[in-house]
Parts: sequence; structure tokens; C-alpha cells
Amino acid sequence: MGIDVNAGNALVESNDLTGNTTAAIRVQNGGIVDAGDCSGNNVTGLGTGSGLNGSSAGLNDLTGYLTGDAKAVINSSGTAFAQNDNFGAAAGRTSSPRCKAPYPTHSPAACSSVLRCRPSRSSAWATFPAGAGTLAGFVGLGGTASCSSATVSFSDSSLDPGPYEGTVTRTYTLTDACGQTNAAIQIITVDDTVPPTITGPLDVAVNADAGQCYATGVALGVPLTNDNCGVASVSNDAPLQFPVAPTSSPGSSRPERI
Repeated sequence: MGIDVNAGNALVESNDLTGNTTAAIRVQNGGIVDAGDCSGNNVTGLGTGSGLNGSSAGLNDLTGYLTGDAKAVINSSGTAFAQNDNFGAAAGRTSSPRCKAPYPTHSPAACSSVLRCRPSRSSAWATFPAGAGTLAGFVGLGGTASCSSATVSFSDSSLDPGPYEGTVTRTYTLTDACGQTNAAIQIITVDDTVPPTITGPLDVAVNADAGQCYATGVALGVPLTNDNCGVASVSNDAPLQFPVAPTSSPGSSRPERI
């Protein structure tokens, strides 16, 4: 046993605690150990550390406990802080907070400046998933983190390929109390599921071209259209020539109508 704290307080800083067969640090019966507290809470009340507010700055050598039965810290029934210490983590086993982004999501194309899409009054931008600003919110959205406290921030990419559908890449960054950071990515798929609306122009009646049984250059009018992400184009299947309809009786001198 390296350090065994039983119902007492201990501040541990810059110690070599390797090679113990049971544990480097054991805390029991309500004991309190500060072997590194980046938040500066001075939990032991001793205030003799070189860290913030007299807390331990850590810097303890706790290597050799990643495998085998011995543990770096055994907390039976007390309080233990062991931040900013060397646990012997190699590449791929870093001391940065491990995190996994929330589940991928789908959202209807609901148009905002983030998505470079002009909103309409009927758009439902609120359905686009809001990002988490706290660790609890991050976990609540399906994310995971190895740390018990951390600040959370995120940034969103532009819609790709856009301009109305595609994916948004949301990058979360977690920072623990010691300033260690890690990032994870969430993919948000944006689908435009709202069809456009269209109302045709009023019916028209025109005279046939002089000496012809058809009319050309007919002004059809403009339909009323709307879409939550903007109308990209409007087309029709009107022919170049409109044949006359049989609306005049034999011998009538009235012009034929289309």
C-alpha cells in the first residue's frame, strides 16, 4: 500500500507511488485525499499544495496500475481527487476526457440562416435539434463522456451539399477541470419533407390568330406558388399553338375562340 488514509485528510503532491501490490492510494472511513484537484476546492482544508487555493497540483506518479489487480486509487468510503497525475496512459489511452457524440439525427428542412435557406412563416426550424451546452444536456442527447464534470461547446458546419437538403456536421468539444479536451462529431441529416403549394391562374379566352385555326402567344398568367425553402422553378406544358374549340355555329361571322 502506498498511502492509506483512514478517517483523516491527506494532501498528496509530486510523490512516486508506483509498484504497490494493493493500491497507490486507499481512502476509507470518511477520509479525504487531495492528490490533484484542478478546480482548487481545497477539499482537505490543509491548503499546503501548490495548486489553486492551496489544493494539490497533482504531479504524482501513479503508473503501473493499468493492468493487474493493484489499483491506482481505491476509494472505499471517502473522498478522493486524483487529477493531473501520471497514470501511465500511452497513445490511445489518453487522460483527455473520452467522449462520444449524441446519436445522429434527422430533421425536416426548416430553413434558417445556418442552413442558408430563407424561412417562411410555416417553417418549423424549432424541429432542428438544439445543441447541448452542458454535460448533462450532452449525455441527455445520447452522448457519453468519461469525466464527471466538463464544459461543453459545439459548432455547426454549413449544410452540405445544400442549399435545402444534406447534412450538418456538429462538432462537440468537452473540456475537463484540468483543461484537457476531446471532441466528437454528430451528423444531422436535413430532409425537405414539405411539398410546395401552387394555385393556377384564372382561365383565359382569346381569339384565334387571323386566318388561322389556332392562337399563339397566349398570355397564360402566373400561378401563385410557395414553399418553406423557396420555389426553385416553375414550368408548364403549354403548347406553342392552341387549337380553336368548336364554339361557333356554321355560317356564324363571329371570331372563333380558344
